[in-house]
Amino acid sequence: MSKPEKVIQNGNCRVSIFQNSMSCFDGCLPLRSVVLSKRYKDKEGIWKNSNTLDVNDIPKMIVALSRAYAYMTCIETNPQDKEMFGMGYQEVDSLFAYHC
Repeated sequence: MSKPEKVIQNGNCRVSIFQNSMSCFDGCLPLRSVVLSKRYKDKEGIWKNSNTLDVNDIPKMIVALSRAYAYMTCIETNPQDKEMFGMGYQEVDSLFAYHC
């Protein structure tokens, strides 16, 4: 699998954003997709990934997905704003509130 364009993490919940492209009539159209995962340590203390969420993981994943949505919609409409997503989450959350 290729390297994600952006990884957004909230607690042990992670959203990885990948950029692909699709050929169309006037060239290439960028398409972004996400992969959801939850990080945990196994009995030996080794970090693993899972796509199963516990009830307490759902709010964390909702926040991570909201941030991913804000990133993806901002980049689609204003590519120059990509640098803004190196900021802290408070600023990103306020940007997301602006989009909605």
